[in-house]
Amino acid sequence: MNYGKLQMNGKQALWEHFIKIQELNKKMLYLSKITETHVQPKYRAKMKVKYASQLLSNIVAAILKLVALSERDPTESNAIMQTGEIVHELGRLFDKTNGPSGPLDIKKGLRENVSAKTDHIKEWAQFRKTLQSLRFEKRSENWSAEEKDILREMIAQSRQIIEDKSTRASSNIKKAQEWKNIANKINELMGKNSSDGEVKLAWKRMKLAAKANLSAHRQHQMKTGGGEKPKSPSQGDMAIMDIAPHDFIVEYNDYDSDAIKTDVQLNTQDSEITAGPSTSFSPIVEPPLITTEPPPEFNDEVIEVIMDQGTSMVNVGISTPRKKDNIRRKQSGKKGPQSIKKALQETILKSNCQFKKKQLDMLEVEHQYNVRIAELKLKKLELEIKLLEKKGKTLVLLMVERNVIIIRIM
Repeated sequence: MNYGKLQMNGKQALWEHFIKIQELNKKMLYLSKITETHVQPKYRAKMKVKYASQLLSNIVAAILKLVALSERDPTESNAIMQTGEIVHELGRLFDKTNGPSGPLDIKKGLRENVSAKTDHIKEWAQFRKTLQSLRFEKRSENWSAEEKDILREMIAQSRQIIEDKSTRASSNIKKAQEWKNIANKINELMGKNSSDGEVKLAWKRMKLAAKANLSAHRQHQMKTGGGEKPKSPSQGDMAIMDIAPHDFIVEYNDYDSDAIKTDVQLNTQDSEITAGPSTSFSPIVEPPLITTEPPPEFNDEVIEVIMDQGTSMVNVGISTPRKKDNIRRKQSGKKGPQSIKKALQETILKSNCQFKKKQLDMLEVEHQYNVRIAELKLKKLELEIKLLEKKGKTLVLLMVERNVIIIRIM
């Protein structure tokens, strides 16, 4: 659908609804007719008719209608329902224009051979009138710089809700409502008629553009071939990065000498020298003489330098052999896969031990109750025997089995 909107027979279908059910299908439905290739075709895939016929089918129409019925927002529910009804009509059109491939493929009233008894002629005439109302909406105008500034300011005020990465139902409801509020404010201020989906898409494009600009600036800074100084990122790009910093995380390869500056950082605590990335020595200006006597064979131990309290750590120059790295690097706070797996196993074992302990405690209490009940039953029987002896009756014990005594009175 061109630009994501299609009008037919007084109803509107939005392409974003197909993307929505595709994400839902990826999580829980696993239907082969709704995949990423269907909703986001690329290259030669978008030239294949089978993807269109599979997506505009009765199954997809039924899923759209079910999603519309489960939607809490009445406006969104009505929009998804209209998309489902249009897809249903297009699916019926495919069935009426395609004959069955064989006897087993015949569906009475839907897919069957043309004959005098079928209603193909009547349906074709009706579809001809319906297709005359079909049109694609024109692409909306691009956002101006002023509109982008207003949108960025509104997003900054609602960043805690809009940029919340939680996927809980309550968070999703808050985000949907906040997007509608932002769209209404922009429409009132700028005289636009943008939906919340269009506003959300505009913000997504702004973030992608800012990320591309910052990445290009960073790449120019890393170049070593000389040339003009790269332009600094704009204030708008920096403001977007402040609003959504988690979308601008840059990862470095610690083992690539071209991707990281291997500078040195001095740490004055405990007179110990540590080294790490993104640090550097200050220029050496008349450094005091410091001598160390390393052993003949070097190892990975940390070099310790004993210094006078009055000596400044800024102007210290140290030279060490490059054969082995004698400087301790800062350890990253991240846990590796093995550490995470080990911690998870320890947690499971600990919880299992606690569960077994509670289970044993419950069994012990239950055993005590059973012993007490058996003692009370024996006392009851003893009292009954004494009572009968006083009355002068003879007792005959017949069977003692499993703590149950059967008594016959003679």
